[in-house]
Amino acid sequence: MQCHDVHEWMSLKLDGRLPPDQEREMHAHLASCVACAQEWATWRDLAALFEGAPPAEPPGDLVERVWSRVHARPRRSALLSSLAAVAVGLGVIGALFLAPWAPICRLVVGTLQIPGMLRVASAVVGDLVHPAAVMAEALRVVLRALLSPGSALAAMGYGLVLVAALAAWLRVVVFRNAGVVRWSESRLAGWDRSGR
Repeated sequence: MQCHDVHEWMSLKLDGRLPPDQEREMHAHLASCVACAQEWATWRDLAALFEGAPPAEPPGDLVERVWSRVHARPRRSALLSSLAAVAVGLGVIGALFLAPWAPICRLVVGTLQIPGMLRVASAVVGDLVHPAAVMAEALRVVLRALLSPGSALAAMGYGLVLVAALAAWLRVVVFRNAGVVRWSESRLAGWDRSGR
């Protein structure tokens, strides 16, 4: 028998889960190994300290304090982050939509060489459309690589997982204050100190 086996058995013995045959082997080892016998004495002393200590009682107002903190949290952050996610998604979709129009926009900007305000306006529009067109073209290249015959199925599976995760996340964010909080409050209102 080795010392590391005995250390595992010491924990089981203190929990009352050590089979009798292994308990006999453990005591035989403890009789012959001074280091393990000292370790066992330490374990027993520590267990005795915990057995004699009364269980800690939670404060009486714990439930009220927890719920006051839950209700005090700002709720706008979830709404703002949801709106930001929607804005980013719409930006990506817009960039994908504008990608085929990039050559036409460059042609329009190139032909509008009229002096004055029209020239400035066309340059501004061109400067705004060109980065979107470049991003859309890059996204189209990535999507084309992902949707090649070898990886099309994997990309579709990933997309389904992504949509399912997004739907679950939105459901949690949108409905977290509806029935879940009221159900939890009713469960905690009936909670007694024994934890049931």
